[in-house]
Amino acid sequence: MKKYGFIASLAFAALTAATFTACDGSDDPVVYTEPVVQFSTEQTSFDIKLGETVEITADVQPEGKVYIKWFVDEVLESTTGEFSYTFNEPGKHTISFSAKNGSGEVTRDFTVNVADVFDVELSIGDEDEIEIDQYEYLTVVAIVNSGQDITHSWYLEGNLISNERILEYQMMEPGRQEMRYEGYNSAGSYERTFRVNVKERGLYIEMSYEDDLWEDWIEEDIEITANVIYGGSTAVHEWKLNNTVVSTTNVFFKNFEKDEEGEYTLTYTCTTDTEQFSRTYTIKVWYAWLIDDYESYQAGLVVNEGVIPNFKPGNPDVCTIYSLQDSEKGPLNMSSQVLSQDHPNNVGTSGFIDFDIRSIPKWQKASKLKFLYNNLGNNRDVIARYLSQNDEKGDCTVSAVQVGYDGWQEVEITYDPATMSGMEGFRIRPLNRHIGGPGVDYAKCYMDDVYLCKY
Repeated sequence: MKKYGFIASLAFAALTAATFTACDGSDDPVVYTEPVVQFSTEQTSFDIKLGETVEITADVQPEGKVYIKWFVDEVLESTTGEFSYTFNEPGKHTISFSAKNGSGEVTRDFTVNVADVFDVELSIGDEDEIEIDQYEYLTVVAIVNSGQDITHSWYLEGNLISNERILEYQMMEPGRQEMRYEGYNSAGSYERTFRVNVKERGLYIEMSYEDDLWEDWIEEDIEITANVIYGGSTAVHEWKLNNTVVSTTNVFFKNFEKDEEGEYTLTYTCTTDTEQFSRTYTIKVWYAWLIDDYESYQAGLVVNEGVIPNFKPGNPDVCTIYSLQDSEKGPLNMSSQVLSQDHPNNVGTSGFIDFDIRSIPKWQKASKLKFLYNNLGNNRDVIARYLSQNDEKGDCTVSAVQVGYDGWQEVEITYDPATMSGMEGFRIRPLNRHIGGPGVDYAKCYMDDVYLCKY
């Protein structure tokens, strides 16, 4: 710190004299005179740099009740004859002096021009390259040793990224990148260039679909995206469907056609220069979902509620599992077992079967219930109604087509998926007796291969 001290003299003579009566009652007068001041300098203007000190001494006579004040920019700084002040703000400043007693006052002003300075360095010292992990924050400080009103600028690969003294910047892209700092004020400037080596983080991928199994109807969009979060600067993507490459982007998309029903293995692989990531899915697409084919049940079993999934016969004693004889099989149905319903002539209503379709994946996209039906030549109609909370809620459209000589028919129950809101499924009466009460004839039917279908 530089100080300014001065040796020079300036005397102020008394201009007037005041006469007062002594307090002790005597006639001898007491004389007071204005202060006489001798400054240590004759200068009234100083040119200094920021952070330097101005010192001035004022020798005030006569001693006694003289009030001394020094002001800097109208702010009182000292009340003695010794003045010392360090200027930390650039610009023009005023030092004002006053010495006052009962006879008068002596004043003087000094002008101080404070020039700014500039001394800046970076917190990284002499390092030419900084190593940091990808997505971490780079922190570098411009250390201001001296100077005011400094403009700071930080550039990454020539692009301005900050005007703050302290740089905090998240390094998103891997690789070596150039960072440049520029700082300046009215007194000087400073520029520094260094490199930042951003090490790429390990490969990390988030899949848009997390389950291992994707089940859906045919002609529905299947889309899976591999979102590379870290480490993908050299990523190569590959999707294989049953070992056939179908995409080399990070997205798999397919709409399976009607003739592509089945099960597929979908494999995704992402390869970089140093790592590899893979994920395998099973994709099942169907045109029809098998609810039951009755092949896994014991022949002759009397079917009671809860024995067969999604199945609830109204008259359990008339529903059994029946093994088809070879003579009863035909082109439409070669099954070993079917559901048999015997309807005696002393029963006023046929049994019913409830199919709860809510457990079937994406059942809302289906529009038909299909099954095979053989009424063994009896003149009986199939009735289907919507089912909600074990109550019938109105008829569905039913169509049956006679196929071949074996008596088997393919029955379709058509519905609008929009009408299924709040519904559980369907109640089927495969052997419906005509209105009018019990008949005199004996009736029997078979039912098999129940599917929920899209079309």
